[in-house]
Amino acid sequence: MQKYVGYQKRNIFSLKPDLDLQILTCLHKPENISGAIAFLQLLSTPNQELPIVVTVLHLVKLVGKIVPVLISHNKSSKRLTNNSYIHTANLAFTQLESVTMTMFTSLTHENLMHDEICTLALDQTTSMIIVPSGRKWTINGEFESDDEAIRHLNASLLEDAPCSTGILVDRGQFSCRSSRKYNVDVGVIFIGGKDDREAISVVKRMKLNPRVNVTVIRLVSNQEIESTDWEQILDHEVLEDLKDTEATNCITYIERTVTSGPEVATAVRLLSGD
Repeated sequence: MQKYVGYQKRNIFSLKPDLDLQILTCLHKPENISGAIAFLQLLSTPNQELPIVVTVLHLVKLVGKIVPVLISHNKSSKRLTNNSYIHTANLAFTQLESVTMTMFTSLTHENLMHDEICTLALDQTTSMIIVPSGRKWTINGEFESDDEAIRHLNASLLEDAPCSTGILVDRGQFSCRSSRKYNVDVGVIFIGGKDDREAISVVKRMKLNPRVNVTVIRLVSNQEIESTDWEQILDHEVLEDLKDTEATNCITYIERTVTSGPEVATAVRLLSGD
């Protein structure tokens, strides 16, 4: 989108260690709350030096040619207590440790929704936007439905957002096991490129959480040779400190050699069982 061309794209990979992590998390429905909180809990730890700054955006679709409206739900706002959904979400997010939170509601046409998200992300100097996938599963883990409007919105964000965008796929088990009494195992499959480097940057933020155990599996081609390509140099740099087991006692780094595309797919399927 032309209006965002002049802005440098923000991400967690480029974020300096002494700066707050700014996240914008979007909600369409009440069932999106538990998954968003489960993810943010992985990043938050008691007594951490720098808090996570979370902006919660409740998206409300309007029909017709209506000018978009952005409502701020600060502590003095009467709108906060008069809307039970917003009140519940506010209470839920304020329970997160080492997190400062602000909440907004955006009333807008679905064709303008991604623009409202991007504008707020710019205003809040956000490093990552978290959005629900729009897919729904039954309690037994079977696929139930797909919201095409949300998937179209997500595709627009991936194309235009001024920062990283993470699509949160919650099949139910994740949010159910996210309470503080459970340990959480996080797996990252690394093939290479800027998206994979950003994923590594996210899980590095989790290493201070004592409940989280991270496994990074790098899939390496058996034909890979030493390269001076800039992308591969960046890949090497972001993975280098993961190999230092003393410095990352909650991160396990594994390399697996693959010979072809089909073997990559097979390896991913086998890893999904863990």
